[in-house]
Amino acid sequence: MYLRVHGPRPTELRGCYWTDRDTKGELHFEHVSPELASDFTSAMALARAAPPA
Repeated sequence: MYLRVHGPRPTELRGCYWTDRDTKGELHFEHVSPELASDFTSAMALARAAPPA
C-alpha cells in the first residue's frame, strides 16, 4: 500500500488499498497529532499515548 501525504501539516490521510486476492477498500484517517513519527514503532507509541477520541 502506498499513501501520499501533501502539504507541510496535513489534517487527514486518504488512500485506497488492494491485494493479490482481489480485496480492496479505502482508508480515511482524521486524527491529527502535533508530534511526528518517522517509523512504525514511534507512531504506535504516539497512538498509545493519545487521549481517547
